[in-house]
Order: sequence, then C-alpha cells, then structure tokens
Amino acid sequence: MSLVEWIAYYYVNDVLPIARALGVVVVVVILLQIVNLMSGGDKFPMIGKIFNLGAKLIILTFAMLGRSLLVLGKMLLKIINVLIDTVRDFFTSKI
Repeated sequence: MSLVEWIAYYYVNDVLPIARALGVVVVVVILLQIVNLMSGGDKFPMIGKIFNLGAKLIILTFAMLGRSLLVLGKMLLKIINVLIDTVRDFFTSKI
C-alpha cells in the first residue's frame, strides 16, 4: 500500500466520519445557542458556555495554525539562505 493510498484510506474511513459528526454537533450547539438567545438567554446557561468554549477553541486553533505556518516559513527561508550562501561560497572560492 503506497503512502497516498494509506492517507486516502484513513481519511475516508476515520477522518471524514469524525469530521461529519463534529460538524453536526457544532450545528446543533449553534442552533441551541440561537434559540437560547431568542428566548432571553437564561434558560440554558450551559449552552452559552459550550458555544463560547467552541468559539475560543476555533480562534485558538487558527492562531496556532498561523504561528506554525510562520515558524515553518522562517525555517524554510533559513534553509534556502544557507543553500544560497553555500553555493555562493563554492563558486567564489579560489581552490
């Protein structure tokens, strides 16, 4: 089994069902929060806490993704810089 087949197999059989279930839970929590806010906001305080926690987790996830992409970009730029300097030093050496 190649790497692409392995990734596709686990994506279809594991990641996709979990993502669908999580999506349904998110939609249900959002709908309950909307109903809670329309009815005054004090009937289900736990729904508000779950909604706020979900929003904070989503924001934190995107912040961590952004930071990791920034670190990855800096590392790639350092590697490219070292490679360019190595090639430059090789061609400018007088051996």
